[in-house]
Amino acid sequence: MPLYLRFVQKSVTFARASGIALDSTYFAKGLGCELLTEYNIVILLQALIDTGVGSLFLFQFSGIKATKRNLVPWILLTSFGYIIWSLTYVLGVQISIRVAYVLFIHVPLMLLLMLKFKISPLTVVLINFLSYFLISPSNIFCRLMLYLVEWLKLPISMHLAQAIAWLLTIPVIFIPEYKYLIFPLRDMITQSKTDRSFLLVVTAICFVLTFAANISLGGQESPGQFLLSGLFVILLVAYLACLAFYARILHAHEEDRTRLLAISIQNKSLALYTDSLASFLEETSVLRHDQRHLLLTLDAFAKQQDLESIRRILDEKIAIFDTAPVRVAQDGAVNAIMDLYRKRAANVNVDIQITGKGFDHFPIPSYDLCIMLSNSLENAITATASAENRNRTVTIHTTRNEETGVASLVVSNPCTVPVSFGKDGLPESTNGPQHGYGTRSIQSIVRKYGGVCEFSTAGKEFVFRAAFFTKTRLDSVCS
Repeated sequence: MPLYLRFVQKSVTFARASGIALDSTYFAKGLGCELLTEYNIVILLQALIDTGVGSLFLFQFSGIKATKRNLVPWILLTSFGYIIWSLTYVLGVQISIRVAYVLFIHVPLMLLLMLKFKISPLTVVLINFLSYFLISPSNIFCRLMLYLVEWLKLPISMHLAQAIAWLLTIPVIFIPEYKYLIFPLRDMITQSKTDRSFLLVVTAICFVLTFAANISLGGQESPGQFLLSGLFVILLVAYLACLAFYARILHAHEEDRTRLLAISIQNKSLALYTDSLASFLEETSVLRHDQRHLLLTLDAFAKQQDLESIRRILDEKIAIFDTAPVRVAQDGAVNAIMDLYRKRAANVNVDIQITGKGFDHFPIPSYDLCIMLSNSLENAITATASAENRNRTVTIHTTRNEETGVASLVVSNPCTVPVSFGKDGLPESTNGPQHGYGTRSIQSIVRKYGGVCEFSTAGKEFVFRAAFFTKTRLDSVCS
């Protein structure tokens, strides 16, 4: 007697000793003979692959992250479903193995998704239809493998050949589908609800037509049905390939549009940078002109020995220099940008505080530094001006680690509204998808020079962090 049957009999004997009346012979017979047949093992393997592939597709298309927290309930419910499925045969319930799979495994999993992740029933059903079509080529592949075994007259049973064929569908069918169809289709579906609805509705119509054709053929394994299934799979793959190609075009178009908008933001910042340079040169010209007249005036008072007038003029000029903005960099353009945003912040009663090492140690050109500062300060001032609290201060802190050569920039501002972040880690604009390109421009500049950046919230503050690795650090690492 097999080991598992002896284990069942011992378990039943223990149950009887505990006062539980069970028919051990029927229990063992049902578990060993009715469930663990070669045919049922093949069906079990097929069901496991279908469930795994369908689950993967469902997680991909529904946007649910396949995290440990999301997968654990899924696995537990699947295990419970397989236990119920086994008990239907142990207790002698006369039910089809496929029907039992649908009732005790497939349907509960879909209900779990709808309840836990708040997915609409229509979306779940239509995504299952799409999963069915992506699994359909595997059925044709297994059928062809069986014909090949029969034609070559290989010395293996048909059930073993079918099990091997189903295992081969993973590298031959499912991995290429996942790589070349799922990712492109997912890109298209996540872009527009209209595209998602179009894809799923058309797939549902194909599903109904296919089942209608199967019913018209009486559900028999006829050559006509096999030919119809093969033709359907060919048309399905062509249809999905066209959608995948269309999705790639949409994705490329979206990247181009994003790039153009980012360039537009950079051009706007460059225009601001140019204006600040012009203002700086104009102020320098005025200072030179005023300096000439000041020297002539001081010379005239000196010739008249009017020391009080000279002292009064000097006191006025010293007071002006004491109230002048603190220079944050040796580069005039960076100082001009900071002066410009100080004035903008003052107009909306927002203060800008700068601490740390200044901006001279950042290993990026001044024009890109100005673009990064203008984008971050514009967002910070706007958020602070609309904040409903007394803290109306934007803080800029810069550091430089002499040992590692890492230069960092931290810009923080009050934030009283919840902020959501996209999959790329960037904050999502509340004004719609056409906005929020300032943060993308910042990220692009940081990555351009090999740095890293992060947008986050800490308490009631929004924080932008950027770190750059200077040549000093790279030289030390290489040595």
